[in-house]
Amino acid sequence: MVLSVGGISPGGGPSSGGTLVTVRGGGFDARTTVEFNGYLADRINVSDPWTIQCTTPPSRVEGCVDVIVATPRARAVLKQGFCYNCALIDGLSWSNNRGVINFSWQIFAPGSHIDVFRGGSPIATLPGDAVGFSAREASLGVFRYTFVVAPCGSRASTVVSLGRLRWDAPAEFAEGFLVYVGPDPRAFPDREHPPFNIGYRIEVPLGELQGAGMLPASGRWYFAVASYSYPFTSELSNRVSCDYSVVLGAAP
Repeated sequence: MVLSVGGISPGGGPSSGGTLVTVRGGGFDARTTVEFNGYLADRINVSDPWTIQCTTPPSRVEGCVDVIVATPRARAVLKQGFCYNCALIDGLSWSNNRGVINFSWQIFAPGSHIDVFRGGSPIATLPGDAVGFSAREASLGVFRYTFVVAPCGSRASTVVSLGRLRWDAPAEFAEGFLVYVGPDPRAFPDREHPPFNIGYRIEVPLGELQGAGMLPASGRWYFAVASYSYPFTSELSNRVSCDYSVVLGAAP
């Protein structure tokens, strides 16, 4: 697995260090180290190849610093991934109500203002202590919103997906489908009951998969479809019209 780092939560803390953080990415093993601005983290625990928990070291500087994840053979950098003594957004989330996207978050040490970007374009400036924002999307699609908190320039982003997972319905299994979701497609079973029986036939809104708890965290998720018939048998279908992956949720 290629070493990567995709996010860290919480995204900030005091310069005295001691903040327990969770680093998410891929390719982690027992020899993986984590550095904050060149200083090694304490109590590093690699719980699985995608998750590290560690404690931040003290920092001599205030502001956002790079987080470096390294193994003996590779290194990955999350630019300005953690912010010391900074105003920042934490726990960014969103919900969709008929095309109106409602964002909410917690604020750590309010800043002077918050700039909102859709893609690379600025769309709004909010007060430094704001804890929510709403925007309308007129069509289906995948949209990235970024919130930049002054004065340190710490940021939080989320990818809003208003798309649908679609597949072709094999005629011999027209009674229904099961949707299987997982962070690693190699872990998909070849022939067993997937953990969720959703009952969709041709498409499912991705927001409903998130609302059903099938997408519990941010990251890259892979989708497969298992067809079924009666009496109940299931098999992962190779007739999915688009083998699909999408990034959902908050990430620095």
